[in-house]
Amino acid sequence: MIMENVKSKEESKKIQETLKDAATQQKESIKQKAAKLKTVNDYKSLKNSDRCIIMGFAPDSRNEAPVNKKEFDQEQLKEALIAQGAQIKNNVLDIESFQKNKYDIWSINELMIEMPILSKLSTLWFQLHGTEPPTQRDANPKKTLSDLPCPVAMWRKHPEIPNSIEFPRKEILKEFDIYGKDINGNPMCPDIINEYDRQYFTNTISWLIALAIAVEYKEIHVYGVNMAQEQEYESQRPSCEFYMGIARGRGIGLHLPKQSDLLLSGYQYGFDETSRGFTKQLKRETELRERRDQTRNQRIQLENQARNALGVEQHLSGALENTDYMIKLGPKGYESNRGGPVTTQAQSKKLIIQELDRLKKQVQGG
Repeated sequence: MIMENVKSKEESKKIQETLKDAATQQKESIKQKAAKLKTVNDYKSLKNSDRCIIMGFAPDSRNEAPVNKKEFDQEQLKEALIAQGAQIKNNVLDIESFQKNKYDIWSINELMIEMPILSKLSTLWFQLHGTEPPTQRDANPKKTLSDLPCPVAMWRKHPEIPNSIEFPRKEILKEFDIYGKDINGNPMCPDIINEYDRQYFTNTISWLIALAIAVEYKEIHVYGVNMAQEQEYESQRPSCEFYMGIARGRGIGLHLPKQSDLLLSGYQYGFDETSRGFTKQLKRETELRERRDQTRNQRIQLENQARNALGVEQHLSGALENTDYMIKLGPKGYESNRGGPVTTQAQSKKLIIQELDRLKKQVQGG
């Protein structure tokens, strides 16, 4: 029994060392390839499958992706992949063949922090936020990206990230000109010449979907990209849906998890508007809108009243300060200050009260 345990540990150690050596060789191979990769055709050479998974950050739909959902050490990773169909060739885990039969996995930004297993399984990584990787979530992003066992697509090849490759931006813009060409092959809307006016990329995922179309995947799966309405992604969602429409128009299959809000409509326009359920929802919306508007008007009225009351309060406070000052001067000082004859204290008090009444009427518009 002891000998079996020793043998098992030795085999495990040997497998881990072999996997480590294979990973090192793979990284060197990627560095050599990365120096030459920058066109759409070059990206086609990176394909291991006809199915592409694009991974985003939204946790509810991200966790539905058909990838491992926990971080494994090398031996656990080996066992998990073998269980899913990967083979051992010459004592080396044949991850490449496994991925050919499964999916290409594209990940973005600092997703390796959220899902560490993606740093082992991704076939292509994307960092498309400026020419320098951001440091808000990762203090040393250049090292993190350099350690990935896959190419890292950036706007330009980065000298400090040896596995970085140039994203084929100009080719993508040319292929996905939003106006296209007329029947004679000339650009539609020729008066719109600025490239920024002829493109529609408002987020990273749109760039990735367009690239997946360009390299001719037969299926595109998008996980972790919900882009719910009324949130920060509201302005980004239409761009994603635009390129998904292009994908379907080219016959590419599209998979979205049920948690995603992309390509989602709660009803069929013109058909469902007379249904009982939809009519009820429309009535409910009208009621809520009216109640909200009524409450808003009440709030505005109260705010106006509060401002008016504050003005009256400030005027009265000023009048009170002035009165206190006149009282401290005494009858003689008060009359002298007004340039009139000296009066008795009772007369002075009467004049002060009259002055206060006059100020109050002035404030109240009387």
